Amino acid sequence: MGFLSRILDQLASHTSRIDSLQDLMDITLELDTRYHERQKDKSHHQEENPEASKSSYSNPQSSASSNKKNFQKRDKPHSSLLNKKFKLINSEKEGRIKEGLCTYCGGKYSLGCCFKRPQNKLS
Repeated sequence: MGFLSRILDQLASHTSRIDSLQDLMDITLELDTRYHERQKDKSHHQEENPEASKSSYSNPQSSASSNKKNFQKRDKPHSSLLNKKFKLINSEKEGRIKEGLCTYCGGKYSLGCCFKRPQNKLS
């Protein structure tokens, strides 16, 4: 795993010296806490500003149904590329090989270099 990119960005601009792992953990926790407090403040501000969220409050039923439809569309975006055993169909696999793409995730690298493939992850 690793740090979230937002924390890495904040650590990069952090001015005080980090001498130990404990210092790093303390600073990271402080940055993360500050981020979540800011997110909470933003959500409270949106609730207080009815113009920003007027459409979702005016008809919550239609908003919920449209969210469900959007989720269903995103739920299985690659289902047409997979067979019944959830393996890549041959035509898609051949196309990815021909274009030099990873056959596991479609990235611009070979299957052996794929960091998303469980077999390639370091133990």
